[in-house]
Amino acid sequence: IPMRREVCARIAFRVFDADASGYIDFVELMTMVKWAQHKEGPFKSPEDTVVTTLEEMERCDLLLLLVDSLKVPLSRIENLQVEALAAEAAGLLELSGDKNLASVVGGNSLEALLAYADRMKPSQ
Repeated sequence: IPMRREVCARIAFRVFDADASGYIDFVELMTMVKWAQHKEGPFKSPEDTVVTTLEEMERCDLLLLLVDSLKVPLSRIENLQVEALAAEAAGLLELSGDKNLASVVGGNSLEALLAYADRMKPSQ
């Protein structure tokens, strides 16, 4: 669990540093506060986040999947667009990006997908 929190913090910083300045400015901070209040983006609970396909996932969820579960270095993928992140995840999980995940991963939550990816990792 501590590793996941560290990864979530790094991902949150990348998501909120919209101008890639290396700093969170006032506008970015206000966006972060709003998302935190509403439990959106990197502040969502993986147990309560519904995922249907890789192609429909949010950027922060794809980054969490790739970095935390599939151990892809954040520096390698942090500048990729959502479509490229979904394609990267699909390739590593040997799934189609538009495949309904519920039957494959055993549930329709982000937590179920992360657990599935954690199980898949040793075979890579």
